[in-house]
Amino acid sequence: MTEIRFEESIWTVPLLLGVAELPLGWFDSLFATVLVLLNLTMQSCFTAILLTRAFMGDAFETKVRAAEVWRNSVAHDFRHLDLADTSLVSRVCLGDEALILSTTQATLIEHINGFLGLERAQFVLGSFQPGVLLCMLCIVLWTLCVYKEFRLIWTQAEIACAIPTSQRTSNVQ
Repeated sequence: MTEIRFEESIWTVPLLLGVAELPLGWFDSLFATVLVLLNLTMQSCFTAILLTRAFMGDAFETKVRAAEVWRNSVAHDFRHLDLADTSLVSRVCLGDEALILSTTQATLIEHINGFLGLERAQFVLGSFQPGVLLCMLCIVLWTLCVYKEFRLIWTQAEIACAIPTSQRTSNVQ
């Protein structure tokens, strides 16, 4: 017979609460149950916060539409040319740090370029895109963590189901 140990995890607690051999008093059982419920509540709140509009922000399509309106109205307006006759849109795209107008658009361009790994005057994507790579790494790591947790829960459930049950138990030494 293979000996398998339970992991020290909050998810083990519900499996072991009813085992008579464990020296758990009513307070320990109550405290363990509160910890399980607290864990479930915290994970639910964390998930709910991640899915709210306030955390996720506006859809990127709204920013694209706003950029199109800005480009078709203000960006090429002759009133916003500088002394060298450079348009506002050119100064925004080139990352002019002396801008007084359109700083929101300049910040958006800076964030997009940083995500894609583009330099100021670079308009062609390179092979290395740090933002995309970081997102992919985060998704893979998160998926592996979730898989590990589900595998652990499944293994512990199998162990709990394999525990022999009877009216009386005896300690074998």
